[in-house]
Amino acid sequence: MNWNKFLPCILLTTVLGACSGKGEQPNVEPTALCLTDSLLRIVSVDTVHVQEVIDELTLNGRVTFNENQVAHVYPMFGGTVTELKAEIGDYVRKGDVLAVIRSGEVAEKNRCRIILAEGFYLEQCWRHISI
Repeated sequence: MNWNKFLPCILLTTVLGACSGKGEQPNVEPTALCLTDSLLRIVSVDTVHVQEVIDELTLNGRVTFNENQVAHVYPMFGGTVTELKAEIGDYVRKGDVLAVIRSGEVAEKNRCRIILAEGFYLEQCWRHISI
């Protein structure tokens, strides 16, 4: 027997049979609310009302930052910020470049370092040639 022909009919009959007619709903009558005197002083009872929900709340206040979670950063050299690589609220890690600063003091330090490195290199070369 080929069940492929009968299976859709059986499923359709089952689904339609489950959806037909309303089941009996019990008739529930409201009962009086019985509270003790001590509960009546604490609890307030009110009638349910349908009304528009307001999603807005107006408050007065001041937005500040948590001083314990602020890192104070002071530059070693003065200069002009030419690029800003991080914004407030960005997550950064140790070693990340936060800003690029153009500074005459840093340029002078780099120039001295290069001169010293070249002088050391020349000294090593002269020692090697004179041996």
